[in-house]
Amino acid sequence: MKKCLLHIGTTKTGTSSIQAMLDENRDILESNSYYMIPNKIRFGNSDFKFLVSQSRDWNLKFDDVTLSILKIKSKSDKYLFDLDTEQELQDYINQHQDQNLILTSEQFYSRIISEPYVIYRTLRFLRKLGFETTIIIYVRSQFGWILSDYIQNIKDGGVKSIDLYLNDLYKENPLAYDINHLIKLLNKFPEELIIRPYDFDLLYKSDSCLDFLKHGLKLSEPTIGEFKRINTNLSNKIRPTKTAIEKIIEFNQVYRINEFSKKHLNNVIINSISLNFSDDEPLSLSESSKMQIRKYYLKGNHELSNKYTSLNNLLL
Repeated sequence: MKKCLLHIGTTKTGTSSIQAMLDENRDILESNSYYMIPNKIRFGNSDFKFLVSQSRDWNLKFDDVTLSILKIKSKSDKYLFDLDTEQELQDYINQHQDQNLILTSEQFYSRIISEPYVIYRTLRFLRKLGFETTIIIYVRSQFGWILSDYIQNIKDGGVKSIDLYLNDLYKENPLAYDINHLIKLLNKFPEELIIRPYDFDLLYKSDSCLDFLKHGLKLSEPTIGEFKRINTNLSNKIRPTKTAIEKIIEFNQVYRINEFSKKHLNNVIINSISLNFSDDEPLSLSESSKMQIRKYYLKGNHELSNKYTSLNNLLL
């Protein structure tokens, strides 16, 4: 029976890196009987468009630009969008009868929390097409997770303090980071569920990619080795200034800069690398913020840790 691996996030667990890796290595995937929907159908390198089609809520609480791009302006637009998107996917999937499908969008996580119907409809659609679906989800400690989302909010123009951000979060969407609640929802379905811990390491940002290949796609070691050979960042420490260093070396070779300039450039490189790795998320949670977070999620986390021992050292 053909399989579908449904990757649903969560946010801030290396999803973008996983999606980029998959998109850039379609040939290797296809040689191992996996394929993805073309990006022109997917709405980028994630399956965001398919996710939208699985929601009953026509306005989706997405921004106006997104809805405009998807040409959804009314309930009837949404209905037609759903039909067209599912038919487009079905037509493409029917051309790959003997291969396994990969679907990935971190937005699945947030939509499932706010609208559980989304996962029901998604799995029903995949069953209808003859897939045996496995759901894979990456989870992390709420401390780091909430802080990462808060920092992203600030980068996007947010001005709230972390405490105000948390207060509004609990009022508007108290289940947003409730991992136990999400897992309980997913366990209501017969599909296999893979829960992987996401333990962020600044020097090995690609670990989630390798983990996905091994535990999600369950590829053989030789195949994973092929991924490493083609994608060197999967097997080595990331060198964020690699391009800059190469340019400096080239500049040195062409213009034969003096020793003083070499030392200066070396210091610039070292400082750049240290700044990049010293603290990717420089803000920290106050003890009062941590107490707030524990208040909401500690009990559920204990339940989850008792059931999934791999999460023992990760959750609060």
